[in-house]
Amino acid sequence: MPDFYHKLSCVKIAGFTIFKAMRYGIYYQGRQSIILDQNKLIDNFISAFTYVIEPAPILHKFSDKFYTNNNSLIVGQSLGFNCLSDVRTFDLNFNSATRIETFGAGTNLQGKIGLVWSNFIGAANGAPYKPWAGLMTFNAVDGRTLFNNLTITNFNEQCGVKNYVLATNRDNDDAQHPVMMKNIHIYGVENSSKIWIHRPNLDKINIWDCIDMDCDAMKKALLNDLDGSFLGEPGTVIPQSEFEWGSQKRGLGDFRIPKEMLAAPNGSMIPPNQTYKYPGIVRDENLCQYIHDWQAYKCHGIEHRVLLIESMDPDTIRRRLSPVAIHVNNTFLDLINGPQDLILRINNNFRVWIVNNDYFLKNFRIKIKLSRRVSTKWPSSVFEINEFFFHNRKS
Repeated sequence: MPDFYHKLSCVKIAGFTIFKAMRYGIYYQGRQSIILDQNKLIDNFISAFTYVIEPAPILHKFSDKFYTNNNSLIVGQSLGFNCLSDVRTFDLNFNSATRIETFGAGTNLQGKIGLVWSNFIGAANGAPYKPWAGLMTFNAVDGRTLFNNLTITNFNEQCGVKNYVLATNRDNDDAQHPVMMKNIHIYGVENSSKIWIHRPNLDKINIWDCIDMDCDAMKKALLNDLDGSFLGEPGTVIPQSEFEWGSQKRGLGDFRIPKEMLAAPNGSMIPPNQTYKYPGIVRDENLCQYIHDWQAYKCHGIEHRVLLIESMDPDTIRRRLSPVAIHVNNTFLDLINGPQDLILRINNNFRVWIVNNDYFLKNFRIKIKLSRRVSTKWPSSVFEINEFFFHNRKS
C-alpha cells in the first residue's frame, strides 16, 4: 500500500463490475472507513463483505467510523446463470479453502447473500492466514452503516436454493452493528428473500467462548428502513431474541433471570410469570409481526435504538457481569450475555435494544464496582428513555 494510506480516514472502492465470484465479490478489511460506490455485483456468493477495524473496545473510545454502500447494482442470480455449470468449486488446497470459505444463508446455509450486516471490530482477524469472516477480537464500541440508492434484483429461490438480500455474519458471534437503508430500488425480490438472520451457534456455548448461554450477535441485530423503500414502509427489523426460551441447551429462560429481580421487598420470591409477559426484545404486539422466513420481527410505528452499556471498572476484562436482564415496562424481559471469552478475557459491553419513551430496569448478575457508561449514538435524533439500574450487592 502507498505510504499515505495510513493517513486516510476512509477508502473508496468504485466503478467495479464483479461477476460470479464463488466466495466474495468485494471483501474489505482495514482501519479506514469504507465507501462502496457505483459497483455492479452480479451472481456472487456474497456480493459485499466488510470489516472496519479499531479502536479496541477496552479503550472505550468512539471512532465514528462508517461503512457506506451507494449507487450500486446488486444481482442475486442473473438470467444467464446456469444451475448446472455455474457451481462453486472447491479446488483450492485444503488450507486456503478453509480460510477463505464463506457462509451462506437460509436453513441449509447455501443461499447467496447480497449484503452482510456491518462488522466493526477492535483489531484485524488474521485474514488471509485465518478464516476471512471469523472473529479473533472484541467488536468495536461503535460503527454506522448506510445502504443508499441501491438497485437490488433477482433474490429469490433459484436452482433449488433461496438467496437473500441482507444477512447476518454467521462467523461473528458477538455483535452485528446497526444498519440503515434508504432509497432502495427492488425488482424481482420475494419478500421472504429480503432478510436472513442466522440462529446462534450452539457449538459456541462452551467454557472457551460464550460460556453457558447463547452468544448475542444473532439475537441483537437491527435494521432501520428510514423511508420504507426496502420494507414497504418505514420501520425496523429485530431478531427473535427469545428463540427457544426455556431451553437448557441454550442457557436461556426463567432459570437465568438474576434472583434479585425476582425478590419482593419482604424477601419472598416473585414468580417469573408475574414479572414479565413476553420474553425477548421490546416490541408492540400490534405494531410488530414475526416473519418466519426472516427469523425476525418487522415493526412499523415503533422506533428501536441500540443502547450501549459499558463497565468502566479497571477489572472489566477479568470479571464477568452477565447475564444482564433487561426488563421493559413490566412487559418484556430480555437476557444479554455480552461478548464471548477471548483467551480468558471478558469485555463487559452490552448492547440493549430500546424504544422511545419507555422505561427499563437492567439487572447485572454481580456488582459494577466503580463506574459504567450508557450511550446511544445511532441514529442521531432525539430519543428519551427512563433507566433504572440494579445489581447484586456481592462483587
